[in-house]
Amino acid sequence: MNYVRKIVQAGLAIGAALALLTGFPSKATSATPYTIPMILSLTGTYGFMGAEENRFIQALETSVNKSGGIGGRPLHFAVEDDQSSPQVAVQLANAIIASKSPVFVGPTIAADCDAVEPLLHNGPVMYCFSPSFHPAAGTYSFSAGTSTEANIAAMVRYFRGRGVRKLALLTSLDASGQDGDRWFKHAMSLPENKDLQVVATDHFAPTDISLSAQLSHIKQSGAEAMLAWTPGTAFINVIHAYTDAGLDIPVGTSTANMNYKEMEQLAEYNNRNLYFTGFRYFEMKTLRKGPLKDRVDTFYQSIAPIGLKADAMAGTCWDGALIVASALRQLGPDATASAIRDYIIGLHSFVGINGVYDFSDGSQRGIGTAAATIMHWEPKSNVWIPSSRAGGEPIARTART
Repeated sequence: MNYVRKIVQAGLAIGAALALLTGFPSKATSATPYTIPMILSLTGTYGFMGAEENRFIQALETSVNKSGGIGGRPLHFAVEDDQSSPQVAVQLANAIIASKSPVFVGPTIAADCDAVEPLLHNGPVMYCFSPSFHPAAGTYSFSAGTSTEANIAAMVRYFRGRGVRKLALLTSLDASGQDGDRWFKHAMSLPENKDLQVVATDHFAPTDISLSAQLSHIKQSGAEAMLAWTPGTAFINVIHAYTDAGLDIPVGTSTANMNYKEMEQLAEYNNRNLYFTGFRYFEMKTLRKGPLKDRVDTFYQSIAPIGLKADAMAGTCWDGALIVASALRQLGPDATASAIRDYIIGLHSFVGINGVYDFSDGSQRGIGTAAATIMHWEPKSNVWIPSSRAGGEPIARTART
């Protein structure tokens, strides 16, 4: 009888996992939810990023529950606000550890994930929503999206392909900015970029309101394009100063700033020349038929009923939470932290909205340069459009660089 019971349980787990992938309509029926803790920046400097991620996760929660939940139990993501503070994130993570939860998702930003990571030597699993977070191979920590290394390399390659030869760098003095600083230097050291020149390098504190000195320096340097590697409100302040300085050169920035609320705040400034590192689901109109297109179509069907528009906050949180839900469906609601970690590390062909995940390279993110594309903001139509092939090669020359 035990042998039969195990077969039945295995069959249910596999069926639930397939339901997640196919969207098979099998509703969760148990009254006791399976709760996954979630740490997000709902307030503070990065509040609008975390608030947007929370809305996408709510849509994902509904989608997962329509297809069976976790072993027939409704899935629930219980959100806590870290107030954009690493100290608060640590407090919340300690509470999760004390609760014996085997897994949680978030935080929103790299600084908070960096602060929490040392607590997780023995679990629980953390699926951080910041691409600027770089966990060590085999640990209990994972990172969302393509890495800063891949994104900056793609952005520099894109500008070079557009004929740019003089670049400026502007970064914030926090974890995200320092990560951008490091990988920009790495990109400029590549043989393919030997003809490029860095004419200005400037920094600022994320809480600085006035950046006139930095942008004046960049203007005087003769830069033909600049990378502004900082998320959230700090990036809005950069574009404010960029406009006031009379600059009209292309600005490359990270995925973190592909947020409709952020773009609304930039509407009064010069936002014609903004380029972002983006995700595959923005290519929905050009994707070929197959598992990736099916996954992307399901994503858009999930967010449409609640009036959500796809921006990059979906790319930073959707796939990570989906992978965690898939692990729990496959392993069962009693899965341990180590089992969940091993399941994720063992994934080699998981289809998400960002692309196909393979964790065999030890990056703890499962996705790389094949998904790093450059998107251009079109203010007249309020959409992002692909401007490069995967890896950053320009797909067409436009009137503007």
